[in-house]
Amino acid sequence: MQASKDFAYQALYGDIHNHCNISYAHGSLDDAIKNAALRLDFVSITGHASWPDMDEHDPKIQHIVQFHQRGFAKLHRNWDSYLEKISKAESEHKIVLLPGYEIHSNEHGDYTIVGLDPLTKMILEDSPQELRQRIFKEKLEENYLIFPHHIGYRQGARGVNWISFENPLTPLVEIASAHGFAEEDLSDRPFLHSMGPQQHQGSMRYGLGLGHQFGVIANTDHHSAHPGSYGHGVTGIWASSDRREDIWEALNARRTWAMTGDLMQLKFAVGNQLQGSVCQDLGEPGNIEVQATSPIDYVELLTPEQRHCWHMPLSSERKMAEEFEDTEEAIVWIELGWGERGKAANWDVSLELDEATILEVIPRFRGFEVVSPLDKRATEVPIQHASWEQLNDISVHFHCGTWGNMT
Repeated sequence: MQASKDFAYQALYGDIHNHCNISYAHGSLDDAIKNAALRLDFVSITGHASWPDMDEHDPKIQHIVQFHQRGFAKLHRNWDSYLEKISKAESEHKIVLLPGYEIHSNEHGDYTIVGLDPLTKMILEDSPQELRQRIFKEKLEENYLIFPHHIGYRQGARGVNWISFENPLTPLVEIASAHGFAEEDLSDRPFLHSMGPQQHQGSMRYGLGLGHQFGVIANTDHHSAHPGSYGHGVTGIWASSDRREDIWEALNARRTWAMTGDLMQLKFAVGNQLQGSVCQDLGEPGNIEVQATSPIDYVELLTPEQRHCWHMPLSSERKMAEEFEDTEEAIVWIELGWGERGKAANWDVSLELDEATILEVIPRFRGFEVVSPLDKRATEVPIQHASWEQLNDISVHFHCGTWGNMT
């Protein structure tokens, strides 16, 4: 995919909420970095840091309390080592690595804190308001970005609390992850975790209706060291370059869009004001450009007053065949999998084109799905199981592992 000519920005892709065993999750930090570099331009590998209002004395959830407390302590002990490792790995793997950690909260919802500085200090407080105050007090506001995570749950059950949501340091809201979609309360992927169902008050549309201004992002929340795992969530940004400072500027300027699977480019502008801008009525029409690496069903524009929807025309098989015959570019998907239920298979694949040239390789690898620290399946498969290389302009080689569908 290529952006419009004479456009000042390039599309970059990242995942800024995901986990490995730096706290309580599976897979090493090294594996997480390698997996991120398969598909992403930037990543923040997130440590579980605290839960100020966790009910530590409820005997029914002591097993949950214990693994959280152990995970928090592990992250605190190894924070400096974590910072050192990601700083060294950045140049080796050619990916921007931003430090990050997560604070759980029943009352305020879970928040992710991402740092610009490779030496980011872990600052912990009991509420988002106190956290912002502390950051401003220490004059560190240029180095921290805070956003609410899995907003769709009920307020009081770790869903977003719009009363304590504030814009300073919080330009973005996460609307999709492995937990589900929170654009609206009805979606293709409802929230189904043990924290309960989603509610309308936890949706993006409800927050916008309250007058809040924010950009949107999506992350995997993968718990087995695979940032960017295909099918969960990925964030797109329009950035001046792939430098750390320009990625940071794009996130704070809200030049973002949220995706759940295949990579897309989304540009929405009114005049010369791009998505994320706050401006008066310019008296100019809006312009929407969408490119995707899979078919587009429809394009939808939501405003507080109404919904505008444009459906993409369906093509007949004959028409698609005729168009393909004359096309100069095409996207070809290669998918591997199936096999006996629960069994692993290793794939070593070489592909070569005849009378054509590879313009771009777009990996779509998935990580192994283990969430709970109490799940013993993490020892059954390698966490880092994929690699790829474009050998020349007509051939590509990749290796990956797959597991038979559990159904």
